[in-house]
Order: sequence, then C-alpha cells, then structure tokens
Amino acid sequence: MKSPLLFLALGAAVLLGAGYVLWSRDARVSGAGDSALRTSEILGVASYVCEDEKTIEAAYGNLQATLTLGDGREYTLEQTVAASGIRYANEGEQIVFWSKGDEAFLQEDGVTTYANCFETSSEVFTTPNSNDTAEPGGLIHNLD
Repeated sequence: MKSPLLFLALGAAVLLGAGYVLWSRDARVSGAGDSALRTSEILGVASYVCEDEKTIEAAYGNLQATLTLGDGREYTLEQTVAASGIRYANEGEQIVFWSKGDEAFLQEDGVTTYANCFETSSEVFTTPNSNDTAEPGGLIHNLD
C-alpha cells in the first residue's frame, strides 16, 4: 500500500517542480506576471506585419512595451538607450525589440526572429508628461 502512495506523491512533486521551473523561466525571460502592463498603463498601441507573415502587437507604457507575437508568446520589455529609434529589452537582453518610425525588428538570443516589420496601425492615447513625444513604435522619453 505504501508503494502506490509514495509513487503518486513523488510524481506529483516532480510535476509541481517542473511546472515551477517553467513558470519562473517564462517570468524571467518574458516579463510575464506582475510586470505586464495593466490596461490603465497603456499609452499607445501598434500592430506590425513582418517577413514570413509574422505579426507583433505592441502595447506601449511609460518606459515599457508589452509585445504579443503571432504565435501567442508575450514579452514585457523595458525601454533602453538607443542611438536612434526606440529600443526595448529584457534584463538579460535575450529579447530585444527595436523600432524606428514605422519599421521594427525583434531579436531573441541574438537572432533576428521577426525581421522587416512594418507598422500597419497605431494609436497613441496620451503621453505621460509634456517632455515626451509620441512616435509610431512607441514614446520617446526626454530624460532631461
């Protein structure tokens, strides 16, 4: 009688552990969970169509962007320094989204997986302060 219960308990522990590892990996890489933008924090949205008919839906917040890829994956990225355009990345920079004007691309682990993306629609709801300017592909934050 002890063997089936022990086997069942061990199996449940393994499944829970595996689930936690996958969940925590996704939270670190994608920024899922508490760091995802809430509806009230969204300042603008844009849709992109890329090579191979891939799509990206972007919701822009104050210094953040949440991207929903055509395959269902979601990333919440922080705005980073860019010489030109607007650049977003996760903490380890495994995921980088860069837009300039109505063009953009997405890199995952240094590989461009969404290339030659063009904005097909966008809407800016507001800018967080008077020093910021709205641009297709996000907000340019004046850090002065």
